[in-house]
Amino acid sequence: MAVYPVLFIFSNNIGQFYLSAVVKAMLLILGSTLAVWCFLGIIIKNYHKAGIIVSIFLFLFFSYGHVKFLLGDNASSVGILLVWLALFVLGIYRTVKWKNPINKETQIFNVMAGALVMFSVVIFIYGQLNSIGWNPQLDARIGANENFEQKKKGGYYPDIYFIVLDAYARNDVLREMYDFDNIEFLTYLRNKGFYIAERSSANYCQTGLSIASCFNLCYLDKMVEKYVGQYNLSRGPLKKIIT
Repeated sequence: MAVYPVLFIFSNNIGQFYLSAVVKAMLLILGSTLAVWCFLGIIIKNYHKAGIIVSIFLFLFFSYGHVKFLLGDNASSVGILLVWLALFVLGIYRTVKWKNPINKETQIFNVMAGALVMFSVVIFIYGQLNSIGWNPQLDARIGANENFEQKKKGGYYPDIYFIVLDAYARNDVLREMYDFDNIEFLTYLRNKGFYIAERSSANYCQTGLSIASCFNLCYLDKMVEKYVGQYNLSRGPLKKIIT
């Protein structure tokens, strides 16, 4: 139950997280969960019940944000927290007062949690196997570009600063939508020698796609068809062609 939320997020966003960050998050959550489970087991003298209590807490903790999102902005955060707190207290009370052996219930929890973890692991492995197809092809393409650049070297090339004001609207949009005149900032940039594209628009609505397209001087359609595959959701190829 402690590992599943991290694996679920990672497996559904392959290529957007570094594996080291996922390992750190898993170790932090596992260490905290293990410490609390051991402490509760000592207090109530039953590690099976302690495991169920910790599992209930983990479920409520990681489901809070999803429930808040589903209920919308009008939902009261305090109200949801009070309901969650009441459910947690009720779960503790029912678990502690349970008189019959709960070995079978614990096994059911273990099977459910194990199935969830395995499902996320399978998605992760599939994503890694999928990268085997596009990695060598992109490496070959990048290598060809580097060889071309090496042949061109020899003269003087100035430093280039590529400044991206991410999610920063142009002046006419700021004035029309937000009643804000940004002319002072733009004038400052012009005085420093910058060129301002008055009617500019992004070629893609996401930063990674837009930067990859700019750095490779092309739209990404043919690259997706030839190297990556239309239904590939990984951001790994974007990192490769950007860096």
